Amino acid sequence: MYKIAAALSLIMFLGCSASETPVSAPEMTVSFLPVGGYAAVFSLPCGGTMLVDTGDAGHAGQLVKSVRAQMLGDQFVYRFLLFFGWQPRLDWLVISDFSPERTGGLREILENFRVWKIYLPYELNNLLIVQSDRINNLRFLLGMTGRPLLSLSCVDGIELYQDKTGMKFFVLRPVKPQKSVLDSSFCARLVYGGMRFLLSSALTEKDQERLCSYMAEEINADVSYLHDNISGRFLDMVAPVREIRRGEDARFITDGTVLEKI
Repeated sequence: MYKIAAALSLIMFLGCSASETPVSAPEMTVSFLPVGGYAAVFSLPCGGTMLVDTGDAGHAGQLVKSVRAQMLGDQFVYRFLLFFGWQPRLDWLVISDFSPERTGGLREILENFRVWKIYLPYELNNLLIVQSDRINNLRFLLGMTGRPLLSLSCVDGIELYQDKTGMKFFVLRPVKPQKSVLDSSFCARLVYGGMRFLLSSALTEKDQERLCSYMAEEINADVSYLHDNISGRFLDMVAPVREIRRGEDARFITDGTVLEKI
């Protein structure tokens, strides 16, 4: 209690005010994190932060550091507050499927951030029990968060802040929430400032064919972050300017219609 009071007093003395997220630039920043599996951080112009997947378990510590750096930068006041146990708010956590390379850092994210909304491609209460300790532990961990567990589908989508940036997030698959982790097939599209991002988990062959046949325009993207099982035809339809592979460290900023690697 005394530590927290001392921390707040020092912050007031320094004339600093701590907010949930740093002052955001008008651009959207996207970081594809080198955490063994799949993980991407979207820092939105409205000031919110969305994390899609959490990499593998061996890189969980690095994941937490990378997400903090993306959200807070290296400002002294944030490092000071973290020292005293302050947890920054993560607005949206999206888990595209329960595979080890996408959920390895889930526990650490839940322990180090105050997560506002969690999105899954499943109806967790109706999810068929799979005889796997790892998956059952994930279900238990998510169930203990006390946070809203929202299902991802074309109908529900993801509710982002209502702002004037023109940002849109579309869930293309699943059409309806899945009832088994064995049927997971997630694909989403984010559009902002003339830039189009496409993300996916392990899409089934049937879903890939349907997307190519009926949603060719929707899957066309400037930057793709796709699972390794994606077919050549699907990738040809996406026709990305830049393709992000698992474990590759890359950061992009969009300014109007310009894609710049920094």
